[in-house]
Amino acid sequence: MLLNTPKNSYSLAKTASFLAVSCLFINYFFFLILSNSPTAPRMLITEVGFFSFLGVFLSALLCRFFLPSPGAGSILAKKPLFLSLIFISLIIIPNITLRSLGTDAFFGSLPVRALASILTGTLYPVCIGLFFLSHKQSRLSTFIFSLSMTAGYLAMFLFNPVLGNMPASVTFNIIKWMIVGIGVFTGLCCIFVSKITIYNPAVSSKMTSAKNNIDKTNWSMIFRLIGLATILKILHAITDIHLLPGLRYSTLTFHPYFLVVGLALPVFSFFAGRSIERFIKLMIPPAICLLILLPCLPLFEDYAAFIFIINVLLGFLHYLIWIVFTAAFVEYYKGGIWYYSIVSVIYFTYIFSFSGIFGRHIPSGMNFSVLLSGIAAIVFFVLSFRILFPKHPPMRMKDTQSIEKIFLDHGLSDREIDVAHLLVKPGGLEAKEIGELLFIAPTTVKTHIASIYRKFSVSKRSEFLALFIRGEG
Repeated sequence: MLLNTPKNSYSLAKTASFLAVSCLFINYFFFLILSNSPTAPRMLITEVGFFSFLGVFLSALLCRFFLPSPGAGSILAKKPLFLSLIFISLIIIPNITLRSLGTDAFFGSLPVRALASILTGTLYPVCIGLFFLSHKQSRLSTFIFSLSMTAGYLAMFLFNPVLGNMPASVTFNIIKWMIVGIGVFTGLCCIFVSKITIYNPAVSSKMTSAKNNIDKTNWSMIFRLIGLATILKILHAITDIHLLPGLRYSTLTFHPYFLVVGLALPVFSFFAGRSIERFIKLMIPPAICLLILLPCLPLFEDYAAFIFIINVLLGFLHYLIWIVFTAAFVEYYKGGIWYYSIVSVIYFTYIFSFSGIFGRHIPSGMNFSVLLSGIAAIVFFVLSFRILFPKHPPMRMKDTQSIEKIFLDHGLSDREIDVAHLLVKPGGLEAKEIGELLFIAPTTVKTHIASIYRKFSVSKRSEFLALFIRGEG
């Protein structure tokens, strides 16, 4: 819940984080163009990919010491603003300095390329972490996130034919200025976030801790989603090596299919934001059907249009999972020191997309590739089974903002709101436990509960909870 926060600061923080992520993805996709430049070393993308992953790993560990993060419950764990700005400056300034040496130095010197790539990799947890931090509890977070990715995605296909006939230095300079933009906008985001208060002073710190204990991080779901993403990335690498004709960025020109993908991502992401859990359940069955279809593709090798459509669908699934799963990790993670690591998890699974990792170890026979694709489809189904059919289907409660508004509309006092929050949480506490958490007597808690029931015109707890189940009340 946002309290005592200037509305402009919250809006400006969201805008700055959106622009930073947009620059991040434009930088990412334009590098894909640059990596296929005739002047680029053959192993460039593998080398830069390795060092970028190293940078993401280091940043995921370091960000928690220098950048704000979600703490327990509804607290925003802030860091001194000057530390945040120094941290961002130490990433951006050396990066720009190295890239100012030009393409010859970048392509010709491994140390320059390694250090610049590590510094660029550190930007991913910074940008994504600040984005979801400033868009916390917003149903439009996935939609806005997808707009950032779509901007870079479409720019790559629109400008690839143009940049293909221009010196690599032009693309290199675009990447450099995108990094400058990332530095400016992440710095502004930190400034605006420092003015945001995500804390209710009426609630004691012990109560906040209690809420955090009730709303525990759903590690089971997080690990299942990591497994699903990993399977898809491995499959993407396998198909790129042997099974499908391969859509290479060096040969891609703009095609209406890519426009469809670019427009479809925000649309699907908008619906994902309504309910991440429900959307994932709806997304998994079509994904399984697509994976089952892959081993059958050799039967359609004479149908180039069909193969091309399957490639496009795989690309769409590739980016949709990037968006939806990252938002899911943020939703299932209830705050703590690993926030910037959690928002970067999906990026680490993309290391399996590099065909060079598998090309040396996978036999070139088509039958073997078909077998691996079939196994991947089976493993994907096994991992997703409990997501589709949980042992104990959870109650689908209304979102926190809706519940808070209902409490206020019914005239609950601050203390009654504190008690009501603990009542509606799954596995809600009894009066004695609530009293211990709020430092009040059990009889006082019972008085508050009776007052809450009276204001909601209910007589028992089950009737009160029913008001907050989606589709009721």
